[in-house]
Amino acid sequence: MTSTYTLLFTGHLLDAAERASQRFPHHMIGEVDALIKTSINEIAKLQLIGLAVSSLGAGGDMLFAAEMIRRKIPLIVFLPFGKERFLNASVDYLKGTPDENPDEWRTEFERILALATEVRYTTNATAEGNVNEYARCNA
Repeated sequence: MTSTYTLLFTGHLLDAAERASQRFPHHMIGEVDALIKTSINEIAKLQLIGLAVSSLGAGGDMLFAAEMIRRKIPLIVFLPFGKERFLNASVDYLKGTPDENPDEWRTEFERILALATEVRYTTNATAEGNVNEYARCNA
């Protein structure tokens, strides 16, 4: 029996338009995407990747998840709360990019979610909460 790796990814959202200090500015998407793909390639040289786990925020999470879908690796998506609330908080926010298309990240979110093997919610979908819900989801 061949053993496989499970890849777990947790990343940062693209910077919101009003963010005072840069953490993941839009101009770094290409570089981050290339680093994610290079890392996955290095891991794949060592062992078969059998499963991937990630959330699906607009940024590193979605770049990783899209690559897993492209490679046809089963993907489990974890969301900290209900879909619409997650979209509002982590996908649809203004990123302040040139020629920003508000539907671009939402469309990619819906595409990946539809192709994911499974979607799990770590908090009651209707509960009001706080930042700790993201920490719980990442854990």
